[in-house]
Amino acid sequence: MRALRFVFLAALLAAPNGIEPRNVSAQVWASPDGSEPIELAVDPIGPAEPLLAIELLPSVRDRHSGNAAVHYGKVKSEQNRLFGDSELLEKFHAWTTRPLEELKNEPQPLLSADSSIFATLKRAAYCDSCDWQLPIREEETLFILLPEVQESRLFARMLASTARWHIAHGEYERALELLRIGYAMARHVGEGPTVVNGLVGLAIASEMNRQLVELIRQPDAPNLYWALTMLPDPLVDFRPGIEMEFDAIELTYGDLFDPNSPIDSVDWWNTRLEELLEHTFLLSTYTMGGVSQGDEVKRPTLVELTTTTYPTAKQVLIEAGVDEAKVDAMPVSRVILQASWSQYRKLRDRELRLLFLSREEATKFDPEIGLPEIEALPPFKRQLLMPAARIRAAQTRMAREFALLRTCEALRAHAAAERGKLPTTLDEVRIVPIPLDPATGRPFYYELQQEGEGSTQLGRIVDASIEGMKIDLRVSIRAGSTDR
Repeated sequence: MRALRFVFLAALLAAPNGIEPRNVSAQVWASPDGSEPIELAVDPIGPAEPLLAIELLPSVRDRHSGNAAVHYGKVKSEQNRLFGDSELLEKFHAWTTRPLEELKNEPQPLLSADSSIFATLKRAAYCDSCDWQLPIREEETLFILLPEVQESRLFARMLASTARWHIAHGEYERALELLRIGYAMARHVGEGPTVVNGLVGLAIASEMNRQLVELIRQPDAPNLYWALTMLPDPLVDFRPGIEMEFDAIELTYGDLFDPNSPIDSVDWWNTRLEELLEHTFLLSTYTMGGVSQGDEVKRPTLVELTTTTYPTAKQVLIEAGVDEAKVDAMPVSRVILQASWSQYRKLRDRELRLLFLSREEATKFDPEIGLPEIEALPPFKRQLLMPAARIRAAQTRMAREFALLRTCEALRAHAAAERGKLPTTLDEVRIVPIPLDPATGRPFYYELQQEGEGSTQLGRIVDASIEGMKIDLRVSIRAGSTDR
């Protein structure tokens, strides 16, 4: 199907399983359904000198010139047997969440960290640049396929599951190197000029974060506060994808929108409108929330569309300043197409402007104030719009993940300096700065509880105020860790 990229985006924003961005924070900081807390029993360990020795992205001194995309494209070369083994690939997926106690009983990982696959992924991750060389402006932009996106999701599972095995076996440096490759790949994938790239980049980073949480809770795990702080904010830059999506319709159909087009053939314009109705119908069977409507959506015929839409379309063009006599002389299908674009463009600009605001500005802004209602005319329906609110939410979830990871490490550092005691409030933490909650611009809600006969301290970070971003994190100091 030519509209595969749009359908993939709709599914990506809604898929309940696998590597996807919709519920990434819930998967990391609460159970997938939000019903169970995440409990972290940790050792009180502060950042070790030199403070910036651990890095979660390849350092400048270790990087090399070259295009990372070329190396990512070579990962599957001469590995047909492995990548054709569906049972093994399913194990990679399962091992990303397999309990560490079970992994301790596995004598070796599914794939050695010294394998040629990881060697190629490392060469890619350590490249200075990444250009996916998508044929933007050379092909119909909306229909460019993205096979490398699906492959990167698989590579992420391989990295995460192998890192998890090394964490279970106490091999933290090996695990950190694999996670470093994963974070670099997340950034590279996110640099692709589509919103799909950005969303998958976020999801890959979230998978690495999930394994980082497991590392943090291990005995004698190094404190990663400064390694996390060194990461760029945002790790995945959506700007290239947003800018391309802004122009995607025009890059694909721009010749149809020229008000001075000399083409006046009724058959030609009818054919173009029929094609567009077919292209957009597939997407219309999905909402951007991903709920298939299937047979409930009926594709309008050309006759139905010209009968029901032409009067409104004609008025739209006249109100836009096109001479009425000129509109009357146009083929009906042309009037509908150009009026549909005129309305869609206004809707697109209203939606995408939200993505150019800062998080703080977007939180305070009411996008409905001062704007009249706009009627979307087929074939360019509202379903074609990039869902700015969901994209913004995915970005905020990722920023929250990193802020919470830093907060956990700050609590460990404080406990190390205070003989194993957690702070009563976050304001008591002085050894490192406490990040604000990116979703609210305020400190995370934190409370200290005493539990059990031994008065075990439990530091809770909780928030259920934002739908889809529930946090229920409970940090305690591992019994006996202060005696080591």
